[in-house]
Amino acid sequence: MFYNDIEKLSIAKFKRLTGVKRDVLEQMLEVLNESKAGLRKHPFRGVPAKLSNADKLLLLLMYCREYRTQFHIGVTYGLSESRVCEIIKEVESILTSDSLAKSFFGVPCMIDNYKSVSLAY
Repeated sequence: MFYNDIEKLSIAKFKRLTGVKRDVLEQMLEVLNESKAGLRKHPFRGVPAKLSNADKLLLLLMYCREYRTQFHIGVTYGLSESRVCEIIKEVESILTSDSLAKSFFGVPCMIDNYKSVSLAY
């Protein structure tokens, strides 16, 4: 499921598919785009990304909402399982670090779980 495919859905179907309203997703995408643009030293160098920021955000929503495995999501997007894990961590950390996005992103998926896990035997 790519963002270009679901962009033209009705409001009700969009929310049913993604779990968030279109304007909420656009605000989350704006936060993600601003953060990613600030991190790049040379924005036009290197290999172009396979997924847009909108597709990465949908990947995260798919993981959190549908409880799909990272392998299954990787097959859907044509990515390796480890790359899916990297994208989930990256996008989730950006969204949870922003105070505006925290109110929209109420369900902690991975990051809070990693911090609370103790490996003491």
